[in-house]
Amino acid sequence: MMEDIIYWLALQQKRLLPTNVVLRFFNEYGTLERLWYANNYDLLKFGLSEQTIRLFFKFKKETRLQNFENLLETLKERNIRLIRYVDKEYPPLLKELTSIETIDGPPLVLFHKGVLLDFSKTIAVVGTRVCSLFGHTMARRLGRYFARNGYTVVSGLARGVDTEAHCGALEAPKGKTVAVLAWMSPIYPPENIELSKDIERKGAIISEQYSRSISKFKRFSPGKFVARNRITSGISYCVVVVETGETGGTVHQV
Repeated sequence: MMEDIIYWLALQQKRLLPTNVVLRFFNEYGTLERLWYANNYDLLKFGLSEQTIRLFFKFKKETRLQNFENLLETLKERNIRLIRYVDKEYPPLLKELTSIETIDGPPLVLFHKGVLLDFSKTIAVVGTRVCSLFGHTMARRLGRYFARNGYTVVSGLARGVDTEAHCGALEAPKGKTVAVLAWMSPIYPPENIELSKDIERKGAIISEQYSRSISKFKRFSPGKFVARNRITSGISYCVVVVETGETGGTVHQV
């Protein structure tokens, strides 16, 4: 499995292949190594277009698998677990995120750190980063209320509503919370580094990416947070919006 996980990581780095094709290869051959080294005929047989195959071959040519072997060592040092789509720990609701025919569906792999592996009874509490006093107060109160009643509070560790929801959940006796991040390292925003450690002790932090990517203009890609939001919703039985504007990431998430 440790050798095979390299191919899961490589295929997730750039989602060129639909999830259903990846899973068909795995189910048929028991490994994704067979997919990574598949020839043109095999890929056509699994329904991929010639354009997708060309992009996939180009991506493989530019990819060094050694980088993923090095990443595995880093994950081991940081006690970060990898959960594949086919593992029993993978959140069951996340598999129903969208049709697995699409590449924006469930992640192939989740990076996970913390003590919580039970993603049942999950409720997402989300909202704006720039919230009013009402937003701060209600997010914390709702996080505490849901956690006190046995639910796991899911949010995105962002400033504002997310932070208050996590804190409220942690204030409850035996409260549990999950932070879904756009990337695992470094923790963003930096002022929530200590909060992320508290979450790990009573819950978990998860992401589909290990490290962030920054454009040449040194700005974070908004797409990373949109992608993160689909996981926040995807592992939750419902999404509770505390406060938001008429447009933006929260409305898109709903």
